[in-house]
Amino acid sequence: MILEKISKSHVIKGPASFEVDCGKMYAVIGKNGKGKTTLLRILSGNVFPDNGRVTLNEETYCFPIGILNTLKYQRALRNAVLYIEDQNYLYQNLSCAQNIKYYMSVGNFNKECFWEILRNLEFNQNVLDKRINELSLGTKQKISLSFAFSSVRPFILLDEPTLGLDIDSKKVFLDMLKNKKETKGIVISTNDISILKDFDSFLLCEDNEVKMVYDNPYDKISN
Repeated sequence: MILEKISKSHVIKGPASFEVDCGKMYAVIGKNGKGKTTLLRILSGNVFPDNGRVTLNEETYCFPIGILNTLKYQRALRNAVLYIEDQNYLYQNLSCAQNIKYYMSVGNFNKECFWEILRNLEFNQNVLDKRINELSLGTKQKISLSFAFSSVRPFILLDEPTLGLDIDSKKVFLDMLKNKKETKGIVISTNDISILKDFDSFLLCEDNEVKMVYDNPYDKISN
């Protein structure tokens, strides 16, 4: 996925250009309110850039975009990108079991992989019949991450994926990242610098701009 000279109203004023490849992990970093979530929404197609170009599967889409190309662009992104935005991916008034049944019926997920990840995260299956809005943040996060890492789409976008995870679950999450990195392009927005050790590149959001940087913030705090 290639983004060229994209901008979005007052959030990303400076035209941003960068590439997201399969086989690499990218962290979106920066202070709160500096455009991290907006950038993920642009990558997922939930928000369109005001200007610029996005190339996906050798097809280039120019913005502002026309109606016909809008439908084509959204379809291409749905097939290529899974975006987990906090716990908003889950239907809050449905039970865990109902959410799982629904997404398995309409999404591109590997069912066996999904349940294996839940087990690795030590998910308590006694809560399957509880509604999502009755669960703890950590339990919701485990379900969302299981969907993310069982997706067959080539790109995974995660917004603050370690919120609510205990130490053991965070370790499992980091192991999953390393395993999935071989075949996926993974983009994560986070303020948790402790998870950044093995990331390849960093999208720094500051001063209304997005810059690709390669100096790992983890190295600076660990030395």
